[in-house]
Amino acid sequence: MQEFTLEDDNVAEYLQEHYEVIHINVSLKDSITYKGSKSGGICLAKKIGYDFYPSVLFLDKDLNIEYASVGYKDELEFLVILNYHKNNFHKKMSLNEYKESIGFTKDLEAQIQDPRKYR
Repeated sequence: MQEFTLEDDNVAEYLQEHYEVIHINVSLKDSITYKGSKSGGICLAKKIGYDFYPSVLFLDKDLNIEYASVGYKDELEFLVILNYHKNNFHKKMSLNEYKESIGFTKDLEAQIQDPRKYR
């Protein structure tokens, strides 16, 4: 995801405009402090329950996990997820319900519109 999805110009712009991004490579031996506890990336991932890669965690201001996206997402689907979270739809409906409500489909025959317009 780092190489393709996160480096996409539209995704990078959306992230820069709306999010503070922290990238943690759990395979490195860096020490990370999270909520006062210091550990390596893989230990932290296991401790918080997201040791499947890639995982994107959305934290609130108190560093509580507010929403998580697990597994590879391409650029369009990740933009849908970013918009879903940013506009608090994750508090009202499931991601699948949100995708259905905006007409998002992965069908290659379908015309996929820019998901950022659904605010």
